[in-house]
Amino acid sequence: MRIKLSDNLTLPNTMIKGKTQLNKNYARWKGYSRYRIEGKIEQAMSDEEFENGLENGKFVQEKNKGFGVLLWLTELRLSEGLELKKEQFRIDKETLYIDTGMRKKKRLFKKDGTPRQLKAPEPLPIPLNAPHIQYLLDAIEDTPKGERVFP
Repeated sequence: MRIKLSDNLTLPNTMIKGKTQLNKNYARWKGYSRYRIEGKIEQAMSDEEFENGLENGKFVQEKNKGFGVLLWLTELRLSEGLELKKEQFRIDKETLYIDTGMRKKKRLFKKDGTPRQLKAPEPLPIPLNAPHIQYLLDAIEDTPKGERVFP
């Protein structure tokens, strides 16, 4: 048996608790995409689109451009980029190294249920001649020690 909520939303009988309480999250998303109105973005942004957004976009602070450059060059998750502190960046002659620490969404257990031994990944190298790297370097330079670069 299925319960009809509207023209395009129905719930299976198993989703009913006490025949009066419905799982609202299930009802909200049943039949709808959980992504934006246009759907999930599956195609990467081109270099021209990124440069256009960086130059013509509206940023609250100038250092926020560095956050966009960081995500563009490293493919970090938003939360991983926001948690980075000044001490996690190291600059050599030709390379910027970013020690991200443990990455998010790592499986903690193997399929058989035994715990997985997690290793910290190698620091991410970014050449200092990468496009728009100066925005990122300025953001790192303007941050006090011990503080997050992008709060």
